[in-house]
Amino acid sequence: MIILLSLIFIVVGVNIYHALRRTVYEKREEIGILRSIGASGSSVRWIFILEGIFIGGIGGFLGLLTGLAVAGNIDFLMSGVETAVNGIQRLLQTALEAVAGKGDFAVFSSSYYYLTEIPAEVLPLEAVMVFFFALATSTLAAFLASNAVVEVNPCEVLRYE
Repeated sequence: MIILLSLIFIVVGVNIYHALRRTVYEKREEIGILRSIGASGSSVRWIFILEGIFIGGIGGFLGLLTGLAVAGNIDFLMSGVETAVNGIQRLLQTALEAVAGKGDFAVFSSSYYYLTEIPAEVLPLEAVMVFFFALATSTLAAFLASNAVVEVNPCEVLRYE
């Protein structure tokens, strides 16, 4: 599970990196203006780092809320999935009765699956650690993407405007 979660965070971090890198490229003129009126590269860089922290914070918070809601209601959600899948299967079986034959088969039948409930335990420390790992991943991606801010030369950008 840790490997899967780490891969997800790597993909999210790369996506945030490329989105902010594109934003830096699109905002070169504004960065050039800020730099020409005296803003340092590091102060302009903080704008993009704070944007990455904001993205990671909002995304991590919404993910945490969604994960806790799913974990708390997993039995209800799975019974809804069971009802939907078995309903679709019955509909297909009725439509293809000549091919499939008669019988009362259900994908989520209790004769095949003996679990009546899915045990779910939320460990608060792990949930908080996942949130902070998401925040750290997006902050690192934003920091790496903001390196291009320092490379923006105000003279070069404003010359062609």
